[in-house]
Amino acid sequence: MDVTNGNVAPNDGYTYAMLTLTGGVARTVTVAVPSGFDLDLVVTSRTYSLPSNGTYRTGVWPISAYGPELLLNASGAGVAIQLFTLRTAL
Repeated sequence: MDVTNGNVAPNDGYTYAMLTLTGGVARTVTVAVPSGFDLDLVVTSRTYSLPSNGTYRTGVWPISAYGPELLLNASGAGVAIQLFTLRTAL
């Protein structure tokens, strides 16, 4: 993960992630919400806490809330992200 610039990944509304943490230091991964749902309703980004080494599954992120691109950022090094989709071919 590029902790300085963040990461952008395609989102089809069925996308989920496997977050793998190594290095023994707790980290967080944030998925930004690019806009609000209503004029007076502010929606904050979703933050996932990764307390120790291991693999964590997250998602899915609706396009109506997160948009067609996911904006991902980790709080430090040692986080690997693999993205998958649950969408099946018709």
